[in-house]
Amino acid sequence: MLTHVDSLPHHHHSTPGQSFKEVYKVVMILDNRERFCERGNSGKGGRTESLHRHSQRIRERSKMTVDTRCLNIGDATWVARRHDNPAMEYMLEYIVERKSVADLAGSIKDFIYAKQKYRLQRCGLPRIMYLVEESARKRIKTATTTTLLDGFDVLHSANVNESIVLYASICRSIAKTYADRTHSAMDRGSEGQSPPQTAETFTAWNARIQSDNKSLTVREVFGLQLMTVAGVGETFVLPILQRYPTWHNLCQAFATVKDQARSTGADPIKDARQVVALLAK
Repeated sequence: MLTHVDSLPHHHHSTPGQSFKEVYKVVMILDNRERFCERGNSGKGGRTESLHRHSQRIRERSKMTVDTRCLNIGDATWVARRHDNPAMEYMLEYIVERKSVADLAGSIKDFIYAKQKYRLQRCGLPRIMYLVEESARKRIKTATTTTLLDGFDVLHSANVNESIVLYASICRSIAKTYADRTHSAMDRGSEGQSPPQTAETFTAWNARIQSDNKSLTVREVFGLQLMTVAGVGETFVLPILQRYPTWHNLCQAFATVKDQARSTGADPIKDARQVVALLAK
């Protein structure tokens, strides 16, 4: 399920030939604000179970360590923790944003969805997963299609119990992906590829995300505004931002093209539309 590795933790103070599992263990980190709501058969009402209980269920199913702490982005992620120094934890490549169908629909309407996706794409972890719970697929067809186009993995579960099973499965898959990689393989990288990049520590990563969340640049605000336009996703917004990083830049481009069109007798509106249309090709 999970096989490609783009970044790895430091492998200092280890004997050449040692495997990843001899130096590290994989630990799942759940956001300590996560809520697991068990709904009745009617789909209405229900109760919120303790995070401790559900983290214990993941722990029992995966046979791995599951910690809870504050995550500044996402609902779950994974770290490599050194056996000889448990305080040293390095980010692995995976992060999960978990939402119910109702939460996802609501966040799309109030713009939270676009902001979360934008921040997830900037978090530095390449394997981003959306876990959509209580999944009625027809209701979220547009959202999941956009997510897939943007390079995210979309997972579906019918309820909390299935989500627990999925979390445990991801834990085992990540541990298996890294387990037998050796010091020399980590330094060398896969055949025909550059060596994997060194991963951030969990502390540095979480602090960076907190800092990034506090302040958005003019360019980032412009990008988020563009994504509120129907049919405009990140794949279209990025080339616009690369050429025109602010509203002012884009407006200037429109004005210049319209002035040139008027001077030549061309249609200024038609030419102005081409400013953005050409970027989509």
